[in-house]
Amino acid sequence: MNETARAVFYVIGLAGGLFLWFKSIRARRDGNANHVPRWSLMSAAGLLSVIWSALGFILLYSSTNLTPRTLYVVQHLKTLLAGAAVGLLVAVLMSGHNPSPTSQSKI
Repeated sequence: MNETARAVFYVIGLAGGLFLWFKSIRARRDGNANHVPRWSLMSAAGLLSVIWSALGFILLYSSTNLTPRTLYVVQHLKTLLAGAAVGLLVAVLMSGHNPSPTSQSKI
């Protein structure tokens, strides 16, 4: 994959992360006390996405200036954050929590 395609993916991840983060702030401000897990999960997903994108940009444009150990640490953190995001997504999907305000949970 060339640098331009990677940069596009990182920009999409950054924009999506910022969107989720700002949307979580708005949801919290609106006072939906019944949906505290919803805004906190959106905030966590947004933060993970922004940090993942920032690490991707560091690897894309500054990898030649990094020492091998620093390069390994940045790559490891980027992989770790991607795994955390996938784990967060799986946990949300398996929890059965329906975040729409009109739905009622069925036990």
